[in-house]
Amino acid sequence: MIKNDALKFPVSKLPAVLSRCLCVVTSSISNLFRARILLYNIILCFLFNGNAFAEGSKDLYPATAQGNRAFLYANVDATSHITSYPFKTQGTHFVYAKLGETIAVASSAVGVGNGRIIVTAPNGTVSTFTASGATGIIPNRASELLGPSRPGAPAGYTPFTVVVGTDQEGVWKVDFVASIGSGTNNSMTVQDILATGNWTQASNNVNVIAAWDVSVRDAVGWISGRVYANVLNLLINPSFTQPKAFYVTNYVLTEDGRAYRVQTNGNNGWAFTFFSNNNGFAVGGVPTYKSLNFSNTSVGAYIHDPRTLDNGINKTHKVFYNRPQANLPVSANAYVTAANQNMWLKKNAVLPIIDQLKVVGIEGTEGKISRKGAKITFNSSTSGSYQILIPFVGGADRIINGVAVEGENEVFWDAKDGNGDFLPAGMISPQIQTFLRSAEVHFPYIDMEVNPRGIIIELTENTTAYNVNSGNLNPAEYSNKVYWDDSNISSTVTAVSSNPIINLTGISSLTNGHRFGSYSTTASNHFGDNKSVDTWAYIESDRTTQLVDIEILVANL
Repeated sequence: MIKNDALKFPVSKLPAVLSRCLCVVTSSISNLFRARILLYNIILCFLFNGNAFAEGSKDLYPATAQGNRAFLYANVDATSHITSYPFKTQGTHFVYAKLGETIAVASSAVGVGNGRIIVTAPNGTVSTFTASGATGIIPNRASELLGPSRPGAPAGYTPFTVVVGTDQEGVWKVDFVASIGSGTNNSMTVQDILATGNWTQASNNVNVIAAWDVSVRDAVGWISGRVYANVLNLLINPSFTQPKAFYVTNYVLTEDGRAYRVQTNGNNGWAFTFFSNNNGFAVGGVPTYKSLNFSNTSVGAYIHDPRTLDNGINKTHKVFYNRPQANLPVSANAYVTAANQNMWLKKNAVLPIIDQLKVVGIEGTEGKISRKGAKITFNSSTSGSYQILIPFVGGADRIINGVAVEGENEVFWDAKDGNGDFLPAGMISPQIQTFLRSAEVHFPYIDMEVNPRGIIIELTENTTAYNVNSGNLNPAEYSNKVYWDDSNISSTVTAVSSNPIINLTGISSLTNGHRFGSYSTTASNHFGDNKSVDTWAYIESDRTTQLVDIEILVANL
């Protein structure tokens, strides 16, 4: 009888695995018939045991991976390389697990110096795993691809395990501590190794991890789509060549229930930070829709710290290694910064709609506005960023941007036009235009030197299969458009800047996913060096107009 998890074996890896197996078999067995029989048994072993279901570096670098390996940077000192890593972690990941399931963890750094793994349950129970023979160690590339073992099934390595107990169902925190521990190390040297190459874990006192894994299994087998990160700090050899660039694929799940498939497509940042949120670089939670001319700790004033909990207007999206599991709950008990916190997982997505718009003067009368201003109120079907355009005949249109919450919203209008001038007394009847952006994803690349091929961002269909269907013409079901504005970056006059500098109408990421910089070791060609470059995408509601009668009241002095 075929086990359920047997069908989960990643078929794309089979040719490479079988090729290696055949070489071993044919070199040790002279009889071709016996070799074929043995090879057949090996195939059955792979297909029916389904062991390669770790989630972590194995998914970034499958057997068919391109480019070079970026190592996980796990360092929390307050001094080294802050321009590249303003949001340092101990290689922190999160995993959702149910009562009775087993969480398995391993890394290449366990047992090296201070290398260890710390697993924290939603209720705050901590398990710290250090060297214990070969347990918990991913020793080499072959073991990384094979994944963790389970009873009765051969695999690449034996992980540390913890069983989810009573009051522990929910989102667990997993810290992959490098051999440096909490110490300081300014070294930025990592192995120049292809993503499919036979890596080695650096010895004591380093701040990088070559391979890491979090896996979940139940009584049937391994479960995919449970592991995510809020922020990934990565370090890659600075070759700045296309064959050795960074090529990985992730799925980003938004707070409002939609997902995007994201392909890095050959960027190279040496030391860089990767995460996604709902508003990019913002002031008071309101998106600026602009890149920044720096990448140091000053970034913190423009962005919600992805290591902390969300609030009403700031949402850090979840970077999954695989398609999120279909039956994730809407929310769960979690440990993010403390025990028993509530964390969103998979919400039912709704289309973005703004309605019930009203303009009420500060004095409290609808449609009558003095120079004290007015409140514009409206109802939003979902959270997202909005735009309100108030047109004026003979004057400059007023545009108000902000962030909406689901339900009732209120925004102040100072009774001025787009030039900052007060409106004259009298009656006006503007056709106020509104639209709402939902499933908004921003990718603030911090200190990403070059991105010559652009990032590819594609909206998946609104199902839990998360299919990418480029033939779907409904922009709410598939889109590959991206946007950017690099006008604040001082080096935009160079030939390696983004082109165009400002793209607010949308360009297909399949053709130009915000390309900048060039493959070169010359620093002047590194447009993103010490910068914070934002690329975003979203689902936009239909633009609606509403005729509003307004009387402008001006006191006769």
